[in-house]
Amino acid sequence: MTKKISNKQHFENSAIIYSTKGFSAVCDYANKHKIGYEFCKACDSQSPSIQHICLACGSSTSKKYIVSVCRISYAFRDIEVEAVDENHAMRLAREEAGNHEFSEKSADYTADVVREK
Repeated sequence: MTKKISNKQHFENSAIIYSTKGFSAVCDYANKHKIGYEFCKACDSQSPSIQHICLACGSSTSKKYIVSVCRISYAFRDIEVEAVDENHAMRLAREEAGNHEFSEKSADYTADVVREK
C-alpha cells in the first residue's frame, strides 16, 4: 500500500525537481502522481498545478474557458418607401432593410454560456 503524498510534499518535491532537472521533469513527476494541469501565465504553458498553483514556478494558474458571446449591433439608416400610411411604410422599410448596407455605430454584448475547455 502506497502512502498518500500531501500537497505540501508535492510542492517541495517539485521545487527540488525543477531546480535540478527542469520543467519537463516536473511534468513527468506530475503525470506519475496523476496531478492535473492548468494554464500558467509565467510558464506560458499548461503546467502541473495543485489548488491553482503551478508546481514548476509557484505562480497562480488559471483554467481556460470557452464563453459564447452574442453581439447585438445597432446601426441606423433612412430608407425611402412609398406607402399608404405610416404602419405600411414601417413594414415596407423593414422588408427592404436587408437590401441596404448599414454603418454600425454601437453594439451590446452578452455572455450566456460558459464551459471549461
